[in-house]
Amino acid sequence: MYRYVVYIIVMIITCTCSYKITNKKEVSRIEALNTDSIPDNYIKVHLNDGKLAVLSKFSFNEQQKYIIGYGDLYTPERELIPWISKKHPLNSSKNTNKFYHDKELVIPYEECILVETNEYKGFNVISPLLLSLSTFTSTATVPCLFDPKACFGSCPTFYIYNDNKKVLKAEGFSSSITKSMEATDIDYLQDILTTDSNRDFKLELMNEAYETHYIRSCDLLVVPKDFGEHVFYNDHSFFITSDLSKPISVNDTNSEVLDLLLYDDNKEYLPVCDKDNLNTKQSVIVEFDEFDAENSGIVIVQRQSFMTTFLFYQSMAYMGSKAGELLARYERSSMFLKDAYKSINEVLGGVEVEVLINGKWRNIGCIKEQGPIVNDKHILPIRKEGKITKVRLTMTQGLWRIDQIGVCKIYRKEKPVVIQASSLKKLNVENCDLLEKINHEEKIIVNLPGTSYTLTYRLPPYKSASVFLKSRGFYTEWMRREWLAEEDEKMVSLMMHNPNKWLKLMAPKYKTIEPEMERLFWSSKYAHVH
Repeated sequence: MYRYVVYIIVMIITCTCSYKITNKKEVSRIEALNTDSIPDNYIKVHLNDGKLAVLSKFSFNEQQKYIIGYGDLYTPERELIPWISKKHPLNSSKNTNKFYHDKELVIPYEECILVETNEYKGFNVISPLLLSLSTFTSTATVPCLFDPKACFGSCPTFYIYNDNKKVLKAEGFSSSITKSMEATDIDYLQDILTTDSNRDFKLELMNEAYETHYIRSCDLLVVPKDFGEHVFYNDHSFFITSDLSKPISVNDTNSEVLDLLLYDDNKEYLPVCDKDNLNTKQSVIVEFDEFDAENSGIVIVQRQSFMTTFLFYQSMAYMGSKAGELLARYERSSMFLKDAYKSINEVLGGVEVEVLINGKWRNIGCIKEQGPIVNDKHILPIRKEGKITKVRLTMTQGLWRIDQIGVCKIYRKEKPVVIQASSLKKLNVENCDLLEKINHEEKIIVNLPGTSYTLTYRLPPYKSASVFLKSRGFYTEWMRREWLAEEDEKMVSLMMHNPNKWLKLMAPKYKTIEPEMERLFWSSKYAHVH
C-alpha cells in the first residue's frame, strides 16, 4: 500500500538535490493554490526541466498530446519567468514546444512529470497526462475525519466470487506510489477444479480509497498441478509442493501463539508495537518435528499491520503542501537515486527467516511483500543440507501479522499459463474499449475512487490448478485537507537525516491509535461506486 517509501523518497530527494527558494512571495503565491481560497480550475504542472507552470482556463488536446492554458511559469528556483513577445526567437517555428506565447502556455505531455489539482472531476479521461496525478480533496468518511491517519487506503483491490459472494483476495502493486515505481505484483487467488461447463473465472477490480490508480495489465497465471499438491510463489518461480507440516511449539513453549500459526485462517500473530521505538526488532523461534533441509521449503502466510499506513499518511501530513514538489523532484532524479531508497527500506525491513542447522543459524531469505489488506503466501526454498527442527523469524515488532508457518517438500517448478481477460463489464455493461486497454501493455486504465470492473477469464481445461493474479501499474495518493494543518519542515528534515530518531518520535503517536486502527481503517472505505 503506501508504506514508509514516502519519507525515504524525501530523504533521497532533499539530500541529493540543490534547491534554493529565492522569491518567497511567489512561492507563497504558488503554494496558496492548495488552500480553499483558490478556484477549482487551477492546476500545477511540474515539468521535466524543473520548471513549474500554474495554469487556469486550461484544456487538453488528446490527439496531439499537449496541455494548453493561461498562467505563470516559474524557474526551478521558483522565480517568476517574465512573459516575452511572440516575435522572440524562442517562438520561432523551430521552437514550437517552448512555452512563451503571451501567457498562453502549450505544454507537451512528455514534458509533464506530475500534475496537482484540487478538483478531480473529469480528469479520468486524460490518461496520458494522469500518469502522475496528485489530487487534493476535502471529502472524507466519518472515521477518516475522526483520525485522518487511519483512513482506508489501498492500491487496487481484487475480489473473487465464491457461491455468488465476493471474497477479498488480493491487492495489487502495493509499493508503487509513483509512476517511476511502477511494478508487477503476483498474488495467489485460489485452487480450482475445472470442468467443460465451469471454466469462466470472475474477478472484480475496485478502487475503494481516495487514490488514483493506473493499471497497465491484469492477467491470470494458471499453474497445473496434481490432486493433493500445492503451489507457492517466490522470486519469479512457482513451486509444486507437498502438504505443509505444522509447527509443534513456539519459543520453546506450547503457547497461545502456536495456535495462531497452525492454519491459514486469518487468526494472526501480531504483537503490539514498542511504545518507545517503532523500529524495535523481535524474534520468534518456531519448532518442527525434524525434517531434511534438502529440497524443502518454509512457507509463510503474512501481511503488514497498519503501522505503515499510519507512517505513510503522517509523512504526507508533514510534507503538506510541498508533497507534490518533492515527488516531482523524485521523478526527475537519476536511476541511481531511484535505486538508492532500497537501502533505506531496511530501516523497518521485512521478515527475516533463518533455519538452525548443526547448531548454527543460516539465513534463507527475507519476505518483504507490502500491504495490510490481504494475506500473501510465500515459500523460501532452504537450499542447504542437514537436519532441521527450528526456524527463526526476525522482524520489526508490531509491523507484521503472521497467519501461518509450515514446512513442505518441494517436488518441482512449473511454468504458469498466462490468461488475459475475455470480458470487462463496468456497471454490468460490456466495455470493449477498457478490455482492449487492460490487455494491451502499452496502454493504461486510470481509475478514480469508486471505480469497479468485473473481469471474466476463460480457464484452460485443467482438472486441478492454482490461480494467481498478475497485476501491473502504480497509484497516487490523494492529499487529505486535514493533513495540511500538520505541515512541518523540521519533521521532514528529521525523516531525511535521522529516520531512526523519527521512528522513536512516532511511537507515542501510533501507540494512541493502534488499538482503534483496525476498526477505523476498514470502516473508512470509499463506499460509493460511480
